[in-house]
Amino acid sequence: MMVLDEETAGWQGDGVSVGFDASAEYHHVDQLKRKLVQLAARVEALREAEEKMASEREGVEAEMAKVESELEAAVAAPASGGRDPTSWLPDELLIVILLLLPFETLWKGQYTAVCRRWRALGESGPVQRRKRKGKWEAYAKGWIQPRRLEGHADSINCLAIGLGGTIYSGSMDCTVRGWSRGNEIRRLEGHTEDVSALAVGPDGTVYS
Repeated sequence: MMVLDEETAGWQGDGVSVGFDASAEYHHVDQLKRKLVQLAARVEALREAEEKMASEREGVEAEMAKVESELEAAVAAPASGGRDPTSWLPDELLIVILLLLPFETLWKGQYTAVCRRWRALGESGPVQRRKRKGKWEAYAKGWIQPRRLEGHADSINCLAIGLGGTIYSGSMDCTVRGWSRGNEIRRLEGHTEDVSALAVGPDGTVYS
């Protein structure tokens, strides 16, 4: 038979005793409870901080939207008849500024809202050349979509660029076709076999 010895906090009987430190166990449990309360308090503090930050962010974003709207209106004002703030700058300097703009801004024409003068300079040779050189970037980023030219009945073997940017294509369907702005404008027939090479002379003559 075994009985609990309250003084030693253990079980005794039949010559066998099993002891344990009850105070240590209680102390450990109490520590865990205290730690749990502290962690819960930290979670609550973090939640309150997140709510405060979210509220502040909404206020800042609303203020930013307001300022951006006011800035857009102020920038667009010269284009609608106000005084051009860049009127004292030479055209050459403004063109340099335009060329330093991000290509997306140039391609999408976002600079045209500044003033009439910027809109006109955007059509100048240097800016247009910058646009043409960056056209592949526009394709790669999806700002413009390539056109699909349909008309050949078989595979295309060769291409050539003619006067005015006309594109000529030679195909296994034994024809040569000319394309401009996405439309077929010319068709050359007469070959009895597929067209494998093309060239355009200085006068615009197409050789196949």
